[in-house]
Amino acid sequence: MTIKLNGSVGGSVSLDAPPSTTSQYDINFKLPVADGSADQILKTDGSGNLGFVTPYTGIKMLDVWYMTNAQSISADTETGLTDNFVRSEYSAKFGGQMTKASGSANMYFPSTGIYEIFFNISIASQNGSNTQHAGAKLYVDSGSGFGGGPRIYPATTAVGATGGGWSYLQLSGVHYMDVTNTSTNRVYFSCIHDHAAQINGDSSNDGSLYTYAVFKKIAET
Repeated sequence: MTIKLNGSVGGSVSLDAPPSTTSQYDINFKLPVADGSADQILKTDGSGNLGFVTPYTGIKMLDVWYMTNAQSISADTETGLTDNFVRSEYSAKFGGQMTKASGSANMYFPSTGIYEIFFNISIASQNGSNTQHAGAKLYVDSGSGFGGGPRIYPATTAVGATGGGWSYLQLSGVHYMDVTNTSTNRVYFSCIHDHAAQINGDSSNDGSLYTYAVFKKIAET
């Protein structure tokens, strides 16, 4: 059966049903109540309801932030990444950027959507004894205050050199976040060490990534 719509001046558009459907089922489609945005497509929910959605086109946003100069941390004092944590001018990026106010560790997103957040925090200490505990953490605010994200604590294994030598740690984690409000949804990174230490940065200013975070928007909310 064919539905034929004639143009007001000339020509026509037709919709044809197949000769038969799977298992001879009667299939009903319900059209959306409004037009979609430019470049959106029609999608079914599997129950015959049609709606306009933005098609997936791969990564929608990529942004890289890193520590420039080293930042000191006191023994057993959790410390956020603040002024030395900046947007990388060396790394590839597109589709918007994260923002962070001077003197603050809080970071905000450019648009709503599903984000993958990977971070690596490099810590160095010179204390004459092995590192007994150290950790890195991503804090996530989904609109009602900061709560814990992934926490990385190699706390039970002593690492590093003794006798005044340097201990080095690389602490990495990943988190997936649904950003629904760019004003209230935010993140920040922090770390802790059992001795006075430093968060390593790119003091040579050559784009080296010691302490850094990669933000990817992978889908719409």
